[in-house]
Amino acid sequence: MANIHTAYLHSLVLQHQCHPLQLVAELTSASFCHEYLVYEHENEWAIGINKRLQLTVNHRSEVCDFEG
Repeated sequence: MANIHTAYLHSLVLQHQCHPLQLVAELTSASFCHEYLVYEHENEWAIGINKRLQLTVNHRSEVCDFEG
């Protein structure tokens, strides 16, 4: 179920349909929140998919590192 929820959150961010603070609230209440973060780069919001590896997802749904 977490994967479906995660995909939903990614969809919201990538389509710019919700405020980043809403994502913070969603992630805080999720059991997997320690592996995720809300990430801002050049005025675009994404959910970081792995803090340990410092990978995130950009607005084109591409995996990238924190430097973009």
